[in-house]
Amino acid sequence: MSGLDVVDIHVRYGPLKVLNGVSLSVEDGRFMTLLGPSGCGKTTLLRVISGFSQPERGEIYIKGERVDQKPTYKRGIGLVFQNYALFPHMTVFDNVAYGLKMRKLSRPDIARRVKKVLELIRLSGYEDRLPRQLSGGEQQRVAMARALVIEPKILLLDEPLSNLDLKLRQHLRLEIKSIQSKTGVTTLYVTHDQMEALVMSDNIALLKNGIIQQVGTPTEIYEQPINRFVAGFVGEGNIFEGKLFQQEGSVVFLTDDELTIHVSEDRLTRIIHSDEKPVLCVRPEKISISEKSEGYVNTFQGEIEEIVYEGATVRYSVSLTPSRTILVIEQVVERAPMRALGDRVYVHWSPKNSGLVSET
Repeated sequence: MSGLDVVDIHVRYGPLKVLNGVSLSVEDGRFMTLLGPSGCGKTTLLRVISGFSQPERGEIYIKGERVDQKPTYKRGIGLVFQNYALFPHMTVFDNVAYGLKMRKLSRPDIARRVKKVLELIRLSGYEDRLPRQLSGGEQQRVAMARALVIEPKILLLDEPLSNLDLKLRQHLRLEIKSIQSKTGVTTLYVTHDQMEALVMSDNIALLKNGIIQQVGTPTEIYEQPINRFVAGFVGEGNIFEGKLFQQEGSVVFLTDDELTIHVSEDRLTRIIHSDEKPVLCVRPEKISISEKSEGYVNTFQGEIEEIVYEGATVRYSVSLTPSRTILVIEQVVERAPMRALGDRVYVHWSPKNSGLVSET
């Protein structure tokens, strides 16, 4: 069963098309992330789903019921905002209970549901505190509790962690995913943070200029990007331009700077039968460095131009030709010698890691 269906949504601000025929389906009980750069339309789509913005055309269905003509409060939506939006003069209990009071539930029912949701977010005992007495992470959890206590059909979160420091974001993104799994509420989460999307999501929808570029699991989005934008936005990739041809029974990619790269045939089906210009993407962590040529296909000699130590990993920029420098990311291995600037090395990778994508 589908928890949320967005059908052919168009939004225009004056001459600017913000959403251009967006269609999306979120399976009931799943966690989907809307990912994309600033200005791509992801927050606008969230506002359309919630009823704060009206589309030029299109339809919204929540659990099979059409809701785009209904006001926000009748759509069965829980909302969590970037700025928490807590009432500063109300206690934690009253902030969480606010939606229930508006729905005129009895005092015993309100007390029971607030107690239950505060236990879920691990803030039992905080009922009498004011927002100013809470940390940023605690305030965000109260905002989650307020959205969940009304038992919404879907939960919408608009970059809820962007105001927090890195350590707290890393902790809370796991906690939000855990809470979502426990409640089973269909969730749509907006972020521009690729790691957040990869860590938290069951599925990711990647937007650019108001158009969905690709929808898939985190693994599919990262390992099988559909085009150059997806390959470059999610993670990092070494991008090669050129063309495909057959060579002695193998498929190879001849780059514009005349590097010959072998490609696994199972990466070809979508591109080779289309008119799109193929582009090759090789993830930097898929590339190995050695001091000697080991006889692998896709082996190239180069010189280390830059080294960035990151603790668990080291990033190497290796110059292969006067016009071609590639990024290699290596895990730091105990007692392994650190390479130095100017070292002549060989880089190599498997043909199965030569991922073909379209230009657009």
